[in-house]
Amino acid sequence: MKVSEAVGILGADLSKPSKMPGFGFSIPAERCLTGSKLAKVEGTPCHVCYAKRGNYTFPSVKSGLEKRYKALGHDLWVDAAVLLVDRRCTNAKCEEFRWFDSGDLQGVWHLRNIVKVCELTPHINHWLPTQERGILSKYLSEYGSLPANLCVRISGVKIGDPPPKLHAFKGMVQTSSVNSGVGFTCEAKSRGNECGPCRACWSKSISNVDYPQH
Repeated sequence: MKVSEAVGILGADLSKPSKMPGFGFSIPAERCLTGSKLAKVEGTPCHVCYAKRGNYTFPSVKSGLEKRYKALGHDLWVDAAVLLVDRRCTNAKCEEFRWFDSGDLQGVWHLRNIVKVCELTPHINHWLPTQERGILSKYLSEYGSLPANLCVRISGVKIGDPPPKLHAFKGMVQTSSVNSGVGFTCEAKSRGNECGPCRACWSKSISNVDYPQH
């Protein structure tokens, strides 16, 4: 499979999240299952979602996001994603990949495909933040675990609340919160909104990453 064919299968090339290391995969924030409901509730991160403003509103960006969403069910999606993740990260000499700087999981089948990509790219560290607790719980009940190189972080529902509880999940899952004052606080604001050398979001040794509201 050629790179151009892989891009066509995914609907659009991988994204390059601004000021973050490596590449990412994103779909429209409007396609979030749980996030779309939370977006209507004041006090939630989704209500002030950054992926609905700024660069995400450019026609070319919106088009690419929607094309990726519509291509999720392609039979060769996993193969195409593996090729592009490996090729883009290798060429950029990076070891990190982010799932969903915009958008979220669409079902257990979606998470399963992502897990396959992670398993086939063991040299890359993957990070996946999500509000889809139900999907994650069903996945773990059916498949039991997540790859060692995939750090899934359950996102907090309300700004300022304590990190989400993990008693319903079987390990290998971390949390993310906003303005909770708990755990490791994201330092991006202190360096021009760039990750810099920090890789806390990808690290399973850090149970919660707290993000200042932005």
